[in-house]
Amino acid sequence: MTTNPNPPAKDNPVPAPVQTLVDLFAAELVTVSFPDVNRDVLEQHAGRVRTCHDAVVRLETDLAAARTALAEAQDALLGKAQRALAYARVFSEDNAELAARLDAISLPRGPRRAARSDPSAPPPPADGKAEKETPTRKGRGRPKASGLLFVDNESRAEAQEA
Repeated sequence: MTTNPNPPAKDNPVPAPVQTLVDLFAAELVTVSFPDVNRDVLEQHAGRVRTCHDAVVRLETDLAAARTALAEAQDALLGKAQRALAYARVFSEDNAELAARLDAISLPRGPRRAARSDPSAPPPPADGKAEKETPTRKGRGRPKASGLLFVDNESRAEAQEA
């Protein structure tokens, strides 16, 4: 891979004033040489800066990928650990000592999974308010809340009349 000797300013890790000086030594001051400083020395050092910068960018990309892989592996492990703990608690129902040891284990909650929804459904309103539901036909809607989990027909009729 060859490195562009003078990449665009926004991609150049060499500070603009330094690059300006390197460019001057490559043009108007090409024949000028000072002890241990001339055009070749400046370009060599600028090239090293670019090479090191490219290495940093590659390593940062690799690091980001490694962190993502680590987070995914930790999430998978946590999911398996939660499942194992649940199974072990059921298994230990007849063993008080083991049950106590398992109860002492407090696993963190896993990341919340995004709810699987219909991709063709419209997104929720920006103001955060739910849209009004379309009215149902009389007698076909849900009974009003009565505080009962199971509602018999008489209670349903009373709730609808209220």
